[in-house]
Amino acid sequence: MNAVYKKIMRVYAEDKIFLRQLKVSQALWLKLREAELSTKYPDYSAIGKLEGSSLPGCEYSYRKQTRLSALPISNAGYRESKMVTIAQDQ
Repeated sequence: MNAVYKKIMRVYAEDKIFLRQLKVSQALWLKLREAELSTKYPDYSAIGKLEGSSLPGCEYSYRKQTRLSALPISNAGYRESKMVTIAQDQ
């Protein structure tokens, strides 16, 4: 995902407003993902209850599953098709 994000930053380097909003959107999406992750896989170690060794694997799998949806490609028209192409190239 980082490679796709960096490429989008390069391709749209001139569009400062878009890039600012992209950064805001990405930051909010990451917060949402982490909140959802902690709901799906709560950290019970804080209360002394161990959940076993599969928890890190579950968290990794969830993050991997959701990483491509992190790129907001819902802008209308040409920008959307260009961003989808960038994401598919990776």
